[in-house]
Amino acid sequence: MSTPGVGIRCERKTCRKDGAKSDKRERDQYALVYETFDNIQRHENPVLSVNSPIILKAFCNVIGVDANHLSQFQEPFELCSPFELLHHHWEKLEEYHRLATDDDVRAHLQLLLEFMNTELGVERQRIRSVTQQHQISFEHLWSLFAPGEELYHSDGDHPWLLRCSKTTYQDDPVGGPVCIVSARFTDSSGELEGDTELRTVIQRKIFDQNGLIDIAELPIYPLTFWNGDYVSLRKRLEARGSKYLAINRDVQFKYYDGEAKYLQTSSDGALRPISDAHWQPFLVSIFPSLRTQRC
Repeated sequence: MSTPGVGIRCERKTCRKDGAKSDKRERDQYALVYETFDNIQRHENPVLSVNSPIILKAFCNVIGVDANHLSQFQEPFELCSPFELLHHHWEKLEEYHRLATDDDVRAHLQLLLEFMNTELGVERQRIRSVTQQHQISFEHLWSLFAPGEELYHSDGDHPWLLRCSKTTYQDDPVGGPVCIVSARFTDSSGELEGDTELRTVIQRKIFDQNGLIDIAELPIYPLTFWNGDYVSLRKRLEARGSKYLAINRDVQFKYYDGEAKYLQTSSDGALRPISDAHWQPFLVSIFPSLRTQRC
């Protein structure tokens, strides 16, 4: 529940994070508080504090639950640049404002939209101009993967459809900067079934010298950028799932949780392990028969 008196002032306060400290009680009265940094600390991201209970309620109604903001918008919270949540739900927030009939709701949402257009509008247009060419930069990968977005992924010649959970950026000491896309799909262990998660790593080094890549060349990407027949794809997946269910009635299987070695055929026809070569569980390209387990 929101605290009485917090965020009721329908104004935005802009201040410097490293500047003179202002009174917290006074700051908390503002619907939005935008904190920036001076030139010495430009490497730090600006922060938007959302205090308005009206805007929080709008987030709850428009967005629901967001994997990156587990507070479920019940309390004031902070958004950090690049403000993915606002970018992903831009049109929905505009629609919510358009349909609002309460004057206070309209005023607070107008304040939020003015902030978005002023502070994020140029960046949004830059991203859209690139994605309209079906390309994306590493820094803007997050813009493709809104929570709940239907994603396309291919494992060999086996397509998957998944739902995006979230994206995170990390700096791998070996492979360099990476973006990790987490997505949900349905799976079974032979004993339990339900939603599980696929984590796909996208390395910065696969992007071209201009820092761009064709979206369809990514290992996972939104279905809207897939150049194929969606109806045929759905039928193919349904047929594959039905085949798996038919096989599973008579076949018992278990997932193996651990490492194993690759096998190679020797001159006498026997299968022997390849030294120092290992695969992780569920690497279905090694055992094609396991591919049907991920339907």
